[in-house]
Amino acid sequence: MNDLTLHENGWNVVHVPYPPKSQGRPRLAKHGRRLYDPSAKDKKVFSMLVKALKPNLLRQGVEVYIRFQMPRPKYHHTKTGKKTKAWRYYHTKTPDIDNLLKFTLDACKGILWEDDRQICSMASEKIYNDSGGIQIRYRSIADHYKDYVPKNYNKYKDK
Repeated sequence: MNDLTLHENGWNVVHVPYPPKSQGRPRLAKHGRRLYDPSAKDKKVFSMLVKALKPNLLRQGVEVYIRFQMPRPKYHHTKTGKKTKAWRYYHTKTPDIDNLLKFTLDACKGILWEDDRQICSMASEKIYNDSGGIQIRYRSIADHYKDYVPKNYNKYKDK
């Protein structure tokens, strides 16, 4: 287990020291009629960093919590290093959190979970942090909510 991959109370925790990036809008290529993903190179780099942490791959319903740690701007601190009145905890500027989520969920497909359609529950936040990075907590819904699933659950499954 890598020092950046932890297990806390049933959660798999992965911290990726990579500045949060947003999903770019798909573009139509100049030559031909192909869609071009402008975030493909960044996703590949991010995916390689996540793979290097050797996380657990989940193959069932997944619950995810993602914390985007945005680099703190210089105006949050004085020259002596003290916090200014402009100091904030939550990041309320661009990039939008939905585009950050799209990028991260797509890049983690096949590494943390087989496909992002497995994600049943999700929460996220965008905060300022001195170092920056992305913290991903994920766990299997089946393991965590096994006490809440009815004993005759298979009877009611879609056929």
